[in-house]
Amino acid sequence: MYRTPPRKSKKVLWALLLIPGAIISLVLLVVVGGFLFMATGTEEPVTGEDRAVLVDINLVAEWMEDYVPERRGEKVTKTRYIDGSYDIDYEYDIPDTEDAPYLNCTVTVETTRSDALVSYDMLWAGEKLGLSMFSDIEIDVVERNDLFRWGDHSRFAILQSGGEPFGNLLITRKGRHIFYLLLGGVYFEDRDAIGGLLHRPLSQLPAYSP
Repeated sequence: MYRTPPRKSKKVLWALLLIPGAIISLVLLVVVGGFLFMATGTEEPVTGEDRAVLVDINLVAEWMEDYVPERRGEKVTKTRYIDGSYDIDYEYDIPDTEDAPYLNCTVTVETTRSDALVSYDMLWAGEKLGLSMFSDIEIDVVERNDLFRWGDHSRFAILQSGGEPFGNLLITRKGRHIFYLLLGGVYFEDRDAIGGLLHRPLSQLPAYSP
């Protein structure tokens, strides 16, 4: 039997009207604040110690058959922000070559562990949202922490489209250090291979100082 839904009080109706506006305002405030914070960044020279804590295309190519990396696809930056935190970002992207994988690896060094924990949680949530909303294809993030765990907090996933795997996502934190890896065009689902790929950079990360 159909029943008319109960009427809401005026206070509840006002709350329902105000809450979306408050949420939108908060989101806008966070976005604007984020852009302003990013604007405080200054680039610094990338050192060998910086690159040692990153997964680059040469490491990935060791697990690929007959793929020769091209230097033109690499971009590495080191950015220091006003609060003393750092981002070291590596990207490999050659859009005009079909067999070239896409690789993005970033190490963030926060000033405190609490800041690193907040950044870690926001990064995972933001990455999942970004992959679902802004990709040209429908992407499923299949979390597989049984395949790989490291550090104080860690999340590892296989990226799928149409039920077929095509990449990986890893976000992990140890102390003040956050390690991010996004890989497309090639993927890992074997524990030994994943551990082999990540062993060198992650083993050096806890002692790393930009």
